[in-house]
Amino acid sequence: MSEFAELHDELRGVARHLLAGQVADGVRWRQVADAGWLGLEVPAALDGSGVTFAETAVVLEELGRVASPTSLLGSVLAVAAASSAGIDDVLRAVAGGARVAVALAPHADAAEPVPPFRLDGAGRLTGRAELVVDAPDAEHLLLLADAPTGLVLVHTHGSGSPDRPEDVDRGDQNGLVVRTEPVLDATRALGTVAADGVPVAAEDIHPFDAAPAQAVLDRAALAVA
Repeated sequence: MSEFAELHDELRGVARHLLAGQVADGVRWRQVADAGWLGLEVPAALDGSGVTFAETAVVLEELGRVASPTSLLGSVLAVAAASSAGIDDVLRAVAGGARVAVALAPHADAAEPVPPFRLDGAGRLTGRAELVVDAPDAEHLLLLADAPTGLVLVHTHGSGSPDRPEDVDRGDQNGLVVRTEPVLDATRALGTVAADGVPVAAEDIHPFDAAPAQAVLDRAALAVA
């Protein structure tokens, strides 16, 4: 136990030092990545630290203590989803500093993971997810979809920039649109993700059932707490 306590104390100390005096604007994203917070739960083989959510929770607690607007929550949830689905490129991207968002349920008050998207037999994605944490600036999106083969997690690319966030609609030529949603809580960035027949490559479709989806929702509740 003393070994874990020492690690947690070290994480807490680094977080407090990094966050000191940066409450208003939040710590810069590059600093978050350089501190290793994004890759805490990513395996070492994928450029992460290979620790557990207990260590991530220490950092989240410090962010909450100063009400920092740093958008770390989306990446924490993405690591959980990508780990369950075995999406190694997303895990490596998160550890390297990429912003990632996960859309699992159509509404914030959904009692269970309901797939907000539908993937047809031709590999085209249609649907809409609201109040997606950190979607506005996401460079990668993980979207829960109902497909002919069952539930899947679709990996597609957002058009966010880690260096130049904007409160505007973002879309691509294939029909995927991310709209920033206004919120009173300045520590949160929420968006609506809409897809209208977006083509998805076979290698970006990953089997994903209700159990890991529920686990990610549970992780979200714990992380916010």
